[in-house]
Amino acid sequence: MSTPLQSASPHEHVWGWLGARILISIAICVLVGWCVQKWMLERQIDSFAQQSRPRADFYRLSLESLLSRNESLPRILAMSEQLKALLKRPDNKILQDGANSYLLSVKHGADINAVYLLNRKGLTLASSNYALESSFVGKNYGYRPYFREAVETGFGRFYGIGVTTGEPGYFLAAPIKDKGEIIGAVAVKISLDDFESAFTRSGDLVLLVDAYGVIFLTSVPKWKYHTLAPLDAEAKRQLEASRQYYDVLQPPLKIKLRLQEEHQSIRIALPGTPAQDYLIQSVPTGTLGWSIVLLTPTRQEHQNALLAGAAAGFALALLFSTLIFFRLSIRRYKERRMAEARMQQEYRNWKTVLPSERLICWQPTSRLETRSRR
Repeated sequence: MSTPLQSASPHEHVWGWLGARILISIAICVLVGWCVQKWMLERQIDSFAQQSRPRADFYRLSLESLLSRNESLPRILAMSEQLKALLKRPDNKILQDGANSYLLSVKHGADINAVYLLNRKGLTLASSNYALESSFVGKNYGYRPYFREAVETGFGRFYGIGVTTGEPGYFLAAPIKDKGEIIGAVAVKISLDDFESAFTRSGDLVLLVDAYGVIFLTSVPKWKYHTLAPLDAEAKRQLEASRQYYDVLQPPLKIKLRLQEEHQSIRIALPGTPAQDYLIQSVPTGTLGWSIVLLTPTRQEHQNALLAGAAAGFALALLFSTLIFFRLSIRRYKERRMAEARMQQEYRNWKTVLPSERLICWQPTSRLETRSRR
């Protein structure tokens, strides 16, 4: 009874040892595969970020070139004696008609949306769109930041929805001085629609975000005028006071997108599409605290990293399998040698015991034969 139990115990020990080694090996393979996948993904994302950064810089430089192209225009117009004359005599109809015609010719020549003249209180005296129903003439824009900045600091910049036309634009304004005293300002409105259309034509996912986190230009139309995060009370007060986005401001997007210098990788679901991973790069642009945000899909980079991790895990699993196979082969070889040695020892023992058993069996037989003869 003891022999079967003693022979079963080593086998149980071997299989227990083997099972433990296999479980540990699997855990190590999974861990190594995961580490390689994470490391490879970081390398892939960093390399991809360096390759795509020039595109973000291209959009930044293009926008800054567009914005700066017309910055000198209001400064030049501010030196016009014709505009100064109307500011000094605002009730003169002849001077007003002449200023309207002059501003209209400037609009056509500079290819801008509108140009208009405001007095010291922000009331529009003349405008290039004087003949339209949406004329600025007679409208007061003294509450607009571009006018206040022009009067207070010498130059004003602003982007917002036109309260008269309902059309968005980039506003530039310069003060008009007479004998060192500010008597009014001239403002220029520029459309950025063509720049926004370039986003869509390029096929890139691009956002232009203002200092409040409002997306005001984008190649994703359903994200326009949404915010990246909820606005605080002060931001809401300033936007309401300037009527920057009038009544088009939308709720915050439900995405964890932050404006930061370093690139980031997040999972986003674009409108009408399933969620996927994107590389997010944001670069500051302009003088109003804007940021250009470029979103680039990283599906291929994630697939490459996943394959690298799987390959590393399988390679390590193959190595462990080979090591376990050789360990088992060596163990079995030793067990066979030990079994052969035991068999040879038992055989030798048997040969030693066998003659004496024969002698014991033979002697009684001899005695019986002798007695029978007697």
